Amino acid sequence: MQNLQLRELILKHLNDPQNELLTDQVNDLRKSAQVNEDYFIEIKRIWDLSIKTKPLSQVDLKVSLRNFKSELNKDIYKTSWLKSPWLRNVAALFFLGLLTFWIYSENNAIKYLTKNSNGHIDSLVLSDGSKIMLAEQTIVSYPTKFENEERSVTLVKGQAFFQVSKDAKHPFKVLIRQSKVKVLGTSFNINYTHSNINLSVKTGRVMFSPNLNSNASILGANEAISYDYLKNTIEMENGTNSKSWLTKELSFVDMPLTEVCEQLSDYYHVKITLVDKTHSANKFNATFKDSSLEEVLTVLKETYQIQIVQKNKTITIQTI
Repeated sequence: MQNLQLRELILKHLNDPQNELLTDQVNDLRKSAQVNEDYFIEIKRIWDLSIKTKPLSQVDLKVSLRNFKSELNKDIYKTSWLKSPWLRNVAALFFLGLLTFWIYSENNAIKYLTKNSNGHIDSLVLSDGSKIMLAEQTIVSYPTKFENEERSVTLVKGQAFFQVSKDAKHPFKVLIRQSKVKVLGTSFNINYTHSNINLSVKTGRVMFSPNLNSNASILGANEAISYDYLKNTIEMENGTNSKSWLTKELSFVDMPLTEVCEQLSDYYHVKITLVDKTHSANKFNATFKDSSLEEVLTVLKETYQIQIVQKNKTITIQTI
């Protein structure tokens, strides 16, 4: 076998050591002639030297070349065959090839950015045209460009609304802890808290995978779930107002008072406790736009026979 072909076969084997077919082919050639065995040893040593190198940004080329030549000149490898100019040319070309590969990799590497909304609502547009609206105190990690079969971003903390550009060949993923949301083209809201992942679908369909050991759930438009990742449980939710942090609009249609209080707690960031002794409260129907908590509580008091006690950020509502 010509040296070029032998070198390519050895390099393929070193790059994929689990490939049994390549391993057998290389071993057969090593056994067939001592010159092949010597050639393999030298290529393997050059390969091992390349693994020990630093990232290109940290490399001092002059020092690296000097050290590389020093390694090649070690007495233990000085045989008449290894002293040949041809092999040293091969080593030099191999080393230069590695440098070229590093330069290409550095220039074309996919870089990841982090967006932190801090204390205000923010947004970003991904390279595929997908849009992410970030609620306050939300952090998202995303690539500068998508090049793999799947488009993946990570919701590090907080709440975000996603408008995903449709691309059937490249599914879109949102990673959250061990969970993931997978879609093709749709819009949905995710609220990631200290114990829960709340997912609400506005349009399209999404697949939610809580972890590696649990079955995935398919959600359609206007469906929502709450996943407690501490207890590993999933419950269906009413996602009507999941996007209210962005639209500043609250809508209640035939909603039980218990659920109204829960959604008001989430939206206004207060603790609302309902004490319903009569269990006679009718379902609530109302829409609010840019309304204060006091305005909403006034409407509740006009609608129900209730008492409202407010202390700091704790509110107790009791039916009478």
